[in-house]
Amino acid sequence: ASNVMTSSADLTYTATSGTLLLQDADRATFSLKGTQTSDTTAVSQIAVSNAGDSTASIAFHRDGAADAMSIRFATQEAGSTSVDERMRIASNMVTVTSKTAGSSKGPKFKLMRDITGADNNEIGTILFNADNALDAEKTFGQIYVEINDASSGSEDGWLHAGVICGGSMDDHMLVIRGDAQQVVINEGGNPVDFRVE
Repeated sequence: ASNVMTSSADLTYTATSGTLLLQDADRATFSLKGTQTSDTTAVSQIAVSNAGDSTASIAFHRDGAADAMSIRFATQEAGSTSVDERMRIASNMVTVTSKTAGSSKGPKFKLMRDITGADNNEIGTILFNADNALDAEKTFGQIYVEINDASSGSEDGWLHAGVICGGSMDDHMLVIRGDAQQVVINEGGNPVDFRVE
């Protein structure tokens, strides 16, 4: 059997303190979902918000145990009304698994910059960050890709890889150039050695 609550307006629960607990005591599936109406312009969504702060979070944990995983959403700036938000997963490891059989590539991790392409636009960056000896966060290495030529049918890309050297980022240590079909070491012309052993 199931208990169903329906309403044409928002269902709101307000607590002045404490925690709102939604619990399935029998370990069955518990789900929250939005249902699309006949209005095709409407967007179905489950929203988690904190009226007293610019952040909100969803936590998953075992009963009586510390959080196993938390997803924290924070707007890009105070007072922002943008739907573009950052997501932080507080975990030592994130695994993406594909069980698709066959020889196709997978799993896939895609960084998509969904704007009209232009030459020299950076598409996406993977940063490798850690605290230094003074607990200040620093980027110790990065990989990023940029558009060299955005012309339809003759697109070219550059992939840059680099590490921090003497406190400054050298992002041209390794460059793969699609336009010249070259793999370039030390594209920036810095005084670095190239060693083969």
